Amino acid sequence: MGIGTILVGLALVVIVAILIAMPLLEPGRQSVEHSANSRERDSLELERATIVRTIRELDFDFRTGKMDESDYKVLREAQVRRGADVLQTLDALPLDAPSEPEDEAQQRGEPDAGEGADVPPVSAPGACPSCRVLIQPGVRFCPNCGTRIAKDERSAITAR
Repeated sequence: MGIGTILVGLALVVIVAILIAMPLLEPGRQSVEHSANSRERDSLELERATIVRTIRELDFDFRTGKMDESDYKVLREAQVRRGADVLQTLDALPLDAPSEPEDEAQQRGEPDAGEGADVPPVSAPGACPSCRVLIQPGVRFCPNCGTRIAKDERSAITAR
């Protein structure tokens, strides 16, 4: 083995070490507490999206006659309770780093609103800012897509 081979190997080791260490040496890294909060929020947002998708699938299966009414009611109620718990947990998290993942339904090309939903124009007051479904005054989360309704939007809905 020649000296040139050793120098090339040593240069590769140094380059790989630098590439591995770069993310650790960034000056603008987030604090550990902040990243833990962000990971928890991301996890809860993913679970919320999964629950909304499951409820939509249950509704579709029931409407198409694939599911018995008693089974539908039990399964849907369990998902709604689970979703409410997730939304309450999300609401209790600090808002210093909100992370709203892309809606998975939009990524798959599915329509925003559920089938048969009353979809007003984008600028309609009293509508969810995400899926545009009409919502009741004072709600904190959209019953269709689960999007958090900001306080100023809630007050605008109440004022209508």
